Amino acid sequence: MQHAIRKPLERPKTLAAHVVQSLREELRREYVVGGQLPSEPDLAAQYGVSRGTVRHALAVLEREGVIIRRQGAGTYVHYISRAHIRAEHAHEYTELLRIAGFEPSIRFESYAYEPLSEEQAAALDLEPGAPALTVRKTFLANGQPAIYCIDIVPQAFIIAPFDEAELARPFFEFMRNRCHQESVQHLAELIPTIAGADIAALLQVEPGTPMLRVEEVSYDPLGAAIALHSTYYCDRFIRFSILRTRM
Repeated sequence: MQHAIRKPLERPKTLAAHVVQSLREELRREYVVGGQLPSEPDLAAQYGVSRGTVRHALAVLEREGVIIRRQGAGTYVHYISRAHIRAEHAHEYTELLRIAGFEPSIRFESYAYEPLSEEQAAALDLEPGAPALTVRKTFLANGQPAIYCIDIVPQAFIIAPFDEAELARPFFEFMRNRCHQESVQHLAELIPTIAGADIAALLQVEPGTPMLRVEEVSYDPLGAAIALHSTYYCDRFIRFSILRTRM
């Protein structure tokens, strides 16, 4: 059954967001690790924005661990920024692949309404067996399978009609547009695993290949669990790091 298609809500990027994206791309191409960036006035002139916009963009990149700002000495590329993605930052998968230097695309696999297992229901504070929409997608990096994910949202949370084509887009757009839900926090468990036959076929690796599996719960602003995600990452495309601070 086809449902009416509603155009997704567009969220225009701020000038700072454009500068952040452009700088990420330039840092992958132009600057060596540990290299110094131009001054704030020079960056403002380069991008045609104010120094305040540049300062905000640099603050975002500093929080992500991409750059280091040293008082009186300038801004430098962080030595970890080119090799790894920070595990403590929740990126949408296509953006994650862009940050890693790849051109992303999405291959829609399937969707179905399936009953929640006892473990899934407990995570969502629902009764076991409650129906949930389960969506399976593979994210490609330069046309090669890189990330396979399974997204689960309780059927009761879906309050607006949708078309199957929408499920081929990033899942957080579907949650926002069709469930009126916005996830702000994600509790993730990182699990070393090996590829079974099904996952190996989807990600084009040998069965038994080591990979990272992440089991994740998304929470709304009030702290209620609203979705579950199981994600498998190919090591040759995505590798995570955690920047630890000694206490």
